[in-house]
Amino acid sequence: METTGRQMVISGRVQGVGFRYFCVRHAQRLGIRGFVKNLPDGSLLVRAYGTPGAIEEFTRLVIKGPSFALVTKAETDIIPDNPESGSFEVRY
Repeated sequence: METTGRQMVISGRVQGVGFRYFCVRHAQRLGIRGFVKNLPDGSLLVRAYGTPGAIEEFTRLVIKGPSFALVTKAETDIIPDNPESGSFEVRY
């Protein structure tokens, strides 16, 4: 099965609005591995690994965000898969 990775830096009103747990919920539903974490500048870092279709759907969801968030900027890059990543988690 082909897998790929995506790194995203999401800016705007993205901390304190349930964004990390939104990511976890959708990642688990889509079979995505990786992590999400708050960055000191108020943005979020997301690294996600999975099948190309799941990664595309997850990316669309993350760029939109949960209802209380306001995404003003989303930087996305394709990255190599990380086979050591076994689940999707919140990192601190």
